[in-house]
Amino acid sequence: MRGYCYMKKIVILISLIIFSINCAFAQVIAPETTIGDPTLAPMHEKETVEYLYRFFPGDTLYYSGYHRDSVIYNYQPALTKERNETLKIWCDSISLLPSPADTIFSPSNPQIIEDIYFDTTKLMHMKVELVKFDSKEKVLNSREIVERTTAPWVNNVVGFLMDSTGLRYSIYSESTDIISGTSGPFAPELFPKVGSGIRLENDTWLQKDTIYIIENAMPAPIVYSATLMRSQNNIDTLDHKCLSFRYARTAQGTYYVDMPELFIHVTSVINCGYQMRLDQEDYIPVHFMGTSEQKLSMHKKGETDIEDATPAWHFLTNDYTLSKFIPSPERIQFNDLQKIMKETLNKEIEDETFQKTK
Repeated sequence: MRGYCYMKKIVILISLIIFSINCAFAQVIAPETTIGDPTLAPMHEKETVEYLYRFFPGDTLYYSGYHRDSVIYNYQPALTKERNETLKIWCDSISLLPSPADTIFSPSNPQIIEDIYFDTTKLMHMKVELVKFDSKEKVLNSREIVERTTAPWVNNVVGFLMDSTGLRYSIYSESTDIISGTSGPFAPELFPKVGSGIRLENDTWLQKDTIYIIENAMPAPIVYSATLMRSQNNIDTLDHKCLSFRYARTAQGTYYVDMPELFIHVTSVINCGYQMRLDQEDYIPVHFMGTSEQKLSMHKKGETDIEDATPAWHFLTNDYTLSKFIPSPERIQFNDLQKIMKETLNKEIEDETFQKTK
């Protein structure tokens, strides 16, 4: 009995020591945590953000692209590619959009210019050109490396009309030649649709769309997609303060050409994930990267059964980084007006605060 009492005292003592250590540890980790009253607990307010694209007539952007491809055709050894490219993108014009010079600025209505340039009924005429191309290619397990510095897609100018959310309204090409881009017909579009509305950080939303990706091939491939978007925290990177979002997509694509001298019919099942970073002041893409897996079926003319098609696979990694940005005179003027608006509003707030303290 005496031994039992002794052991009981030891167990109680050890329990008290462990309880004291846990209390002290909790005070170090969370000294301000309130227990029992959730209304007094510290709250984290989520930031809100609105993802948009903003381009002015004459804006010109250059992107350095680093890409890796692995292409398998009909179970043959994979063809691997490592590509370095320079992409030029510019805004040719904007439909029905008044110039900031024609807009009367009023400090009492600071949203006047914002409303004009974020109006989704205004269309931005974007043009895209691959101006530099360098590729190193080899067949898997082969020592021979083939270097290419030109491709049919180089200097081919294509374009599309989009609003500030990335929704496309039409496409066009300066050439009628049948050409495929260097990333293949089913690479992701350069300006993914972001949807409209204000998002909370780590918010998710689903988008379904049919996209004619003219920057990938002529004629344009058609992609039917379901995309899960997710907003991310703002980030300071590459000398830009950026808005950030990522997406995961599943899609089906078709590339079809039927002419007397040429027949191409390729269908694909696409799974991809990408991340976009936008400058939070200029609303231009700063960085766009991700990976794509495409299961392809190459159809012969007259084939109707998918099992008769030749299988192929394309594994793709894209990484675009803004290397040079030439703002247009209208953008420079717009940024100057933005600065004046902010200074005016700050002065009004200071004056109002001073009057209240009197």
